Amino acid sequence: MTRGRAPRVTRSKIEGGPRLVLVPIVISMIVTDRWIGAFLIFVAAGISDGVDGWLANRFNLRTELGAYLDPLADKALLISIYVTLSVSGLIPRWVAIAVVARDVMIIGAIMLSVLMARPVHIKPLIISKANTLAQIAFAALVLAVATRRAADRGCG
Repeated sequence: MTRGRAPRVTRSKIEGGPRLVLVPIVISMIVTDRWIGAFLIFVAAGISDGVDGWLANRFNLRTELGAYLDPLADKALLISIYVTLSVSGLIPRWVAIAVVARDVMIIGAIMLSVLMARPVHIKPLIISKANTLAQIAFAALVLAVATRRAADRGCG
C-alpha cells in the first residue's frame, strides 16, 4: 500500500464480517422459536457465502483478510447452528458431534502446524466445498421443516 492512500475495500474484505454478526442473531431466533426469521437469515448467510466466494474468484478480489474471515464465518455459523439444532432436539446429537469434531480437527491441525513452525497453505478442495454446501443445505432443510411446523401451529 502506498503512503496516503486508503486501502481498497472490496466485497471480499467485508463479507465474512457481516456473516459473523448474523450467527448470534440466528441462534437467538432459534432458541426463541422465531423460525421464519432464523430460516431466512440462515439462508441469506449461506447464499452470501457462495456469492462472496464466486465474486472473489471471478473478479480476483481475494484478500488475506477474506482468506481468514470466510472460513471463520463458515465455522462459526455451522458449529453454532448444528449445536443449537441438536440442543433444540431438531437433529440427533451425533450429527452435531460429527460436524463439530471435523471442524475442531481441522482447526487443531492448522494450529499444530503453526506451533511447529510448519504452517500449511490452506486451499480448500472441491470435496470440502461440497461438504460445506451439504451442511448448509441440511441445516436449511431442518430450519424449513421447523418453520413449516411452527406455521401449522400458528406460531413462529
